[in-house]
Amino acid sequence: MQIVEQKESFEICGLKIRTDNASEMNGGGKIADLWREFLNSSYNGTDEIYAVYHEYESDVNGSYSLLVGTKGSPRGVYEKVTVEVGKYAVFSKEGTDEKAVTELWREIWEFFENSNLKRAYVTDFEKYLKDKIEIYVSTN
Repeated sequence: MQIVEQKESFEICGLKIRTDNASEMNGGGKIADLWREFLNSSYNGTDEIYAVYHEYESDVNGSYSLLVGTKGSPRGVYEKVTVEVGKYAVFSKEGTDEKAVTELWREIWEFFENSNLKRAYVTDFEKYLKDKIEIYVSTN
């Protein structure tokens, strides 16, 4: 994990849902369908993909919005979200499949449970690179 300062905001365009972690873990989630729809109808196959968590109701237990998209304009209908400036804790893991992402989020939750560093719940984002994922978590 490393701390980085995001000095400029940037915009991601894509498809958006509203969900919560309890629903996602208990079989009532929307994230898998969001990814399927984005990859099948909106993604051009070449741009870097981002998944931006925002509009947090409270903390890890509350509702949030998730937008999956790219910096460029994807095909079809899309929404926009701005990734805010600020400090981010960056975590990374080899692989970009669902298993790697889930494992990395579990590591992140454990890290923050045992750390003096606190999450800001402003904008967090996943950045998908060729062979690894980076997750940027906004901090105070």
